[in-house]
Amino acid sequence: MTFDLQADSKRASLSLYFIVALNTEIKLGHTINKAEAAQALADLLQINRRAPAAWLRGNFIKHPLSRENFLKLIRAYRTKPGLENTQKITELAISIYGSDYKRAIELLDPADRDDAQAQDIPLTLPGETQVVTAICNLLDSNPEAIQIAFGTMTTYQWSASVLHKKLQDVPDEFEIGISKIIRVIFSQFPDDFQETFSKLGGLPELALYNLDCFETLWEKTGAELAEIVALFEQLNLIRKANEDEWRIKPEVLNIAKKHLKDLPESIQMQAHEWWRRFLEKPKYLEAFRSHLLSKHPELDPLAGHAPVKMQPGKKHEPFRNHLRKWLSPKIGANWEYMQSLSKYMSYDNFVFAQFLRMRRRRDLMFGFLISLWLGAASLLHRFPLLRVFGIGAGAYVFLHLIIDLYHCDMAWADLWETLVARAKSTQDSG
Repeated sequence: MTFDLQADSKRASLSLYFIVALNTEIKLGHTINKAEAAQALADLLQINRRAPAAWLRGNFIKHPLSRENFLKLIRAYRTKPGLENTQKITELAISIYGSDYKRAIELLDPADRDDAQAQDIPLTLPGETQVVTAICNLLDSNPEAIQIAFGTMTTYQWSASVLHKKLQDVPDEFEIGISKIIRVIFSQFPDDFQETFSKLGGLPELALYNLDCFETLWEKTGAELAEIVALFEQLNLIRKANEDEWRIKPEVLNIAKKHLKDLPESIQMQAHEWWRRFLEKPKYLEAFRSHLLSKHPELDPLAGHAPVKMQPGKKHEPFRNHLRKWLSPKIGANWEYMQSLSKYMSYDNFVFAQFLRMRRRRDLMFGFLISLWLGAASLLHRFPLLRVFGIGAGAYVFLHLIIDLYHCDMAWADLWETLVARAKSTQDSG
């Protein structure tokens, strides 16, 4: 059975029915009707009620799938008839969520994204052909630079001729196309906005950033924060990925880092240590503490994607090996390795890694102080009761520190394995 996936809500529902019908294990096989397919779909998505009437009527738009449920469907039926390749999966996502293919692709798992479709459509700047060609030459035909140029023309209502003249005025030292267009934008910013852009250089290269990241980085809230985000988004300096989540190209971050170096050291330090203020937010700090002390496999729904999961059947190292690592830790080197995978992290992953790093250091410092305490307590020969109390209290606290270090070590290892798996998956798909 073959069918076309079209950008129509009723057609999208029927497509889902066909997929379920073709892959269901019930005896009816290909003769399954629409109501039965809707019920099978509801069961698959673990919807504990009767199939929605909108599904039975084939009117999908009245009862759209959430991203979570859509991914459940894809994960269950991936590689089967109707969803046997990334193109079909993408077509279904577009059919369900609308004609904005970029938004639909963001709803998919990385493994299901069709690289050919995920690439940006070549952008043509408005204006006379000769002028536009000259602009593209000045920007080295860099797609990212052209995207930002388009955002600049739209934001400031510039013609192609105006933008061309401003690009020509950029000193020759800025040879890379994206540097030129950002230099033009930077010159339009008032001083406070220039500092705001430069502070982006304090961010690591992450897979996703959220509003809390920008709030802690810029120390702005409310309408002022919304204005900055809206402007940077309109200029294509940041790209919206999901609701309240954005992506930033590495090239933009690198240029911001260069501008950040021109600011006072106090501002540079403030920008690079944004995550400390992030940890001061009670919802994140409590979530990290809870995750560290619990056996739950996921890292709380702070970021709805890529949660930290325990690998099935994973074998941990013997306890004595962990103890040896704790007694001679290389936290600095460990952090360098972890930070090298930052581009596969979401914002909560990065801050959670910083949280573990700080907690491990704190535990080791306390461990040293407790050792001094135990040494001093053992010398209290003239006060036997005080000596017993001191040694007992010290041993009790030391045991808790060992347990906490064990939790930190396990969480660190789990996060590392998750990031390595993401990196491998990205390389394999690329």
